[in-house]
Amino acid sequence: MRAFVSALLAVVALLIATPPLLAGASDTAFTYQGRLRSSGSPASGAHNFEFALWNAAIGGSQVGATLNVPGLLVTNGLFVVKLDFGADAWDNHDRFLEITVDGVALAPRQPVTPAPYAVQTRGILVDGAEHAGIGTAPEAQSQLKVQTTSTNGSVSAVKGVIATTSAGGFSAAVRGENQGTGGSGIGVWGSQNGSGWGLYGTSPSGRGVFGIASGATGTNYGVFGQTQSATGFAGYFVGGRNYFDGDVGIGTTTPSEALHVVGKMVLEGQDIEFTRTGGVQSWSLGTTPDGGVFQIIDRNLFAATMTMRPLDTIFHTDFFLDADLTLNNGQINFKRQFQSQRWAISTPPTAAHLEIIDQSLGLSKLRVAPTLVTIFGNGSVTGTLTKGGGSFKIDHPLEPERKYLQHSFVESPDMMNIYNGNVTLDSSGRAVVVMPDWFEALNRDFRYQLTCVGGFAPVYVESTIVGNQFTIAGGTEGLTVSWQVTGVRHDAWAEANRIPVESDKPADEVGTLLHPEAFERN
Repeated sequence: MRAFVSALLAVVALLIATPPLLAGASDTAFTYQGRLRSSGSPASGAHNFEFALWNAAIGGSQVGATLNVPGLLVTNGLFVVKLDFGADAWDNHDRFLEITVDGVALAPRQPVTPAPYAVQTRGILVDGAEHAGIGTAPEAQSQLKVQTTSTNGSVSAVKGVIATTSAGGFSAAVRGENQGTGGSGIGVWGSQNGSGWGLYGTSPSGRGVFGIASGATGTNYGVFGQTQSATGFAGYFVGGRNYFDGDVGIGTTTPSEALHVVGKMVLEGQDIEFTRTGGVQSWSLGTTPDGGVFQIIDRNLFAATMTMRPLDTIFHTDFFLDADLTLNNGQINFKRQFQSQRWAISTPPTAAHLEIIDQSLGLSKLRVAPTLVTIFGNGSVTGTLTKGGGSFKIDHPLEPERKYLQHSFVESPDMMNIYNGNVTLDSSGRAVVVMPDWFEALNRDFRYQLTCVGGFAPVYVESTIVGNQFTIAGGTEGLTVSWQVTGVRHDAWAEANRIPVESDKPADEVGTLLHPEAFERN
């Protein structure tokens, strides 16, 4: 065995390295062919081989892992094996192959050299400084130079040659990187002498052109466009939609809002729409301290219309109208914190009034919510007043400057009127109570209550109301009787506008409460 090993140490291996083959699972694999001699004669049979890649002929560091090939067949001294040290093993530095056969390392290590045609292959020229040229000689200023001399209008210097089929999330067919830190360096430069495109990118579902400024500070530009023509376009977008994340400035390089325009703006479309899912939407005028005016003008017809729909329009300061204001299916809300709210009509000394009219139906509604409305003076309601409760509030009769006095209204499920008084019985123990002449025209369904004052007697209603009067009897002469009569309205308006005592809520109000705080609801 030792004699065999000694003989192996004298072996001279002949290396022929071919370019990488693409037929295997990896495009970094290559075929290695060698000749193995033992004691001067070609070796044969199966042998265990180990292949290791080093960065120096002697010493140095191993590159990658050792490849074990057990039972490699050697025929008449020749063996062929496919090796793959991976893409990371080749970085344009020298590589040397160390071969171990049956546990014995052969010497010297074999240099891995390119085949002669790898220096120049079908128009690809590589100089000694590793500069490459395709269709032209290499340039010292460029790592790669590609040139075509064709005058065909559809020819491309590079098209489909530098490509990637990577299925990963990010890959690049062409990548230019300028590592210079001084001046205005250019990673990828494109130019065109005619009316074509200096740079053109397409993508079926991704980004045709993508630019990113990776610096986290300072003023930089992801995409910068500039034109030297006064009628040209620094940027031109056709079709689809345009999205901008961040503040956009027109006429300013320091925008402070999503859209910041400095200068005159002309809109030739039909609508400006402001939408927001929540919060407050604002359209404000920022002016100099001497004031500013916001105008809506139709310059063609000298008349302007401003339509606000369908929800709220809020004025946080004075709002003046020099023309008619028409609200179609809308509301005017007054909201102010910590101070009084006022809606004033200022007119010449002749007359002024505020009208809320439904011109189509002849009906009108005024809604004030949710808390307090104060009317200084008289108020008139010609329809039904619906409320959660009612009272009067006056200055306290005993301490008018320090207290208020309040009483609640008397409520009834009917449209009930209450009448009362006192009457003195005559010598027969009777009394006739005469009501106003309109009493029976206004009321029906009378109910009576009698109370003796200063004595007791079995008084009763001898005759009910007929001809607007009724008779009390059963007492003694001179006895005072306090009486009370109630009636239910039956005039024409009351008959046409009966108040339902119980009713179901409309569908859009089911689940809501008029007074949630009373039920300890939010």
